Amino acid sequence: MSSTSSQIRIAFEDKFDLDKASGGLIMRKAIAQLHQEPAAQEVHSAPDEQYILQGTYLRDVLLRSFSLESASLHQPLQAPDEVAYVPRETLEHESRELRDHGGPFKDDMRIQSWARRYARQDSIKIDGDPPLDALNPTQIRAIATMLGERICLVQGVHFEVHHPILVCTYTNVAVDNLVEGFAAAGLKPLRVGFGAKVKSSLGEYTLDHQLEKHPLKPKVDKLAEEETSLEKRRAQLEKKIKDVQKEGRAGSSDRLERMTSALSMLERQSMSIRSKLFAMHQEMLRDVTSAADVVSLRT
Repeated sequence: MSSTSSQIRIAFEDKFDLDKASGGLIMRKAIAQLHQEPAAQEVHSAPDEQYILQGTYLRDVLLRSFSLESASLHQPLQAPDEVAYVPRETLEHESRELRDHGGPFKDDMRIQSWARRYARQDSIKIDGDPPLDALNPTQIRAIATMLGERICLVQGVHFEVHHPILVCTYTNVAVDNLVEGFAAAGLKPLRVGFGAKVKSSLGEYTLDHQLEKHPLKPKVDKLAEEETSLEKRRAQLEKKIKDVQKEGRAGSSDRLERMTSALSMLERQSMSIRSKLFAMHQEMLRDVTSAADVVSLRT
C-alpha cells in the first residue's frame, strides 16, 4: 500500500475480484439479517420515511428455532437411502402447517379462489377462469399450489414441452455466479442483460451472442439494410415534395400527385419490411430461449 496527496494505491498479492468480493459481502450481510422480522419493522417505521426492510417474511417457516412452540416434527416420506419414486398417494396430503396459507396473493380473493379450486386433484372450474390450454392438469395444480401457499415444494412435475427455468436475482454479480455454476453443471444457461454489466467470460451465454449466431441473422441484417435504404429514399422524396409545394409552379399538381403516390408505395414497402423483421426477431427469441435450460437475469 502506498499513497500520495491525492491517491491511495493498494496492491494484492493474489488475484482479487472486487465484484465477487462485494457480492459475497452483500450475501453474508443478507444471511446475517435473516432472523429479522420485516412485519415488525414496518409497524415501527414512520410513514414518511424510506426504510430498508431486512430479514424475510418466511422466517417462521425457514428458521423454526425462533418459535419452538409452533415447530412441527419432520415426517420423512421415505427412507434417506430409498431411490424409488414416492407414490402419488403419499405425496397427496394436506399441509401439516397451522400457519397462514395465503401466499403472496392472500388479499386477492379472485386469485385465492382460483388457487384453492385448481390445487385440488378434481379441480373446480367456473366461468371467467383464465384459459390455460397449453398446460396439463399437473402443471396447473403446481401453479395453483405455489400461488396459494407461502412456501411449497413441487416435485416431479413433468413438462411435455421443454420450458426453461427463469432465475432472477438482485445483482449482476449474483446472476453471473449462477450462470457460471449452471454452465459448470452441464446446463445451457442464457444470460439476459446489458452487455457492459455481464462478465466478459460469460459472453457466449448472453442473449446478444446467441442472437448473433442464429441462422436467421444474415436475413435480418439484409432486411435491415433494405429498410435503411427505403427510409433514405422516403426522406429524400418528402423533401422534394415540400420543395415543389413551396415553388407553386403552374402544372406542378400532376407531378405532386405522382410523387405522393410514390411516397405511399415506399411507406407500404417499409411497413412490410418492419413486419418481417419483427416476426423474424420473435422467431429468433423463441428459438434461443427454447434451447436454454435456464434463463438468468437481474430483476
